[in-house]
Amino acid sequence: MNYDKDVFISYAHFDDESVTKGLSGWVTEFHKLLEVRLSKLLGECTTNWHDKKLACIEFFTIKIKSLTN
Repeated sequence: MNYDKDVFISYAHFDDESVTKGLSGWVTEFHKLLEVRLSKLLGECTTNWHDKKLACIEFFTIKIKSLTN
């Protein structure tokens, strides 16, 4: 199957909260590092995705499809 994104990172939003004001949380930093590392290993650009907006009460599948397209 062909997908628009190579990696989907699933996490709870509070896990990405920064302990230092003005800095990114660890999930955001992991996303950046993973994208760079995978691109180097594969020899081509990869596209990773993690949602920054999805609320816990939203229907997951429909919302993910709308946010990734």
